[in-house]
Amino acid sequence: LKGIIHHPQLELVAVKVYDDAKVGRDAGDLVGLPTTGILATQDVDEIVAVEADCVIYCPMPWDVEEMCRLLASGKHIVTPCSYWFPFIQDPAVTAQLGEARRAAPAASTSTPPARTPVGSPSGSRSPSPAGATGSTASP
Repeated sequence: LKGIIHHPQLELVAVKVYDDAKVGRDAGDLVGLPTTGILATQDVDEIVAVEADCVIYCPMPWDVEEMCRLLASGKHIVTPCSYWFPFIQDPAVTAQLGEARRAAPAASTSTPPARTPVGSPSGSRSPSPAGATGSTASP
């Protein structure tokens, strides 16, 4: 989350959190930075509704239904989590993700463009989305 806030080519637009104590807190406050005006939410509908090109997705474990909703909304998904390879480990999940991606032709699971939603600001392994030029983060 700090990296997105500090990056000159990214714009944080939302932060999803998974800890009730973080809901409503400013993204900057979550990571010891000045306030950003972006308040954390647990509502995936808010993340889906926000205008963002890309979501940085870092939950442990992943929520495939949530990922499909993000892809179907036209957002790209990028994740630093290298432990899961649906294309090798789970053909059914691969099919679900592909179907969601095809529902919104602009969406993909590749490198982010200018806008990105994001993951966990606390350094914990909590689920998260984020966006650049429109970025969403999730602690």
